[in-house]
Amino acid sequence: MRSGRLPAQFVFVLALGALSWFACAFVAAEPPMESSHALRTQGAALFQTKGCAHCHGNDAHGTDRGPTLAKCGKRLHAAGIEKQIRDGGKQMPAFGDSLTEDEVHALVEFVGHQK
Repeated sequence: MRSGRLPAQFVFVLALGALSWFACAFVAAEPPMESSHALRTQGAALFQTKGCAHCHGNDAHGTDRGPTLAKCGKRLHAAGIEKQIRDGGKQMPAFGDSLTEDEVHALVEFVGHQK
C-alpha cells in the first residue's frame, strides 16, 4: 500500500456507510398521516360525538350558544383553530384535556375545511 492513498475497498465501505446514513436520515420517523379526506370525515364524526355540535350546530352554522364555523377556515390557520380547541377562549371552554392528539388534529382538519 502506498502512503497517502486509501485502499479501494475501504473507500467503498466508507461510501456505502455514508449512503446508508443519508438514506436513514431522510426516512420519515412517523407513520404517514391519514389523508385530509379521512381526517375530515373523522373530524365531522367527532364534531357530533364530542359535543361541538351542541353549541355550533349540527351543520357548524352556529346556534344561540356558539358562533358559526362556516368560514372558520378562511379566518384562522390550523394553529389558531388548534389553540382555540385546546385552550378555549371568549366563551368557549377548553377541550385540550378531554381530547386526544389525534382527535384534535381531526377536528382541526374538519373545522379548517369550513370555508
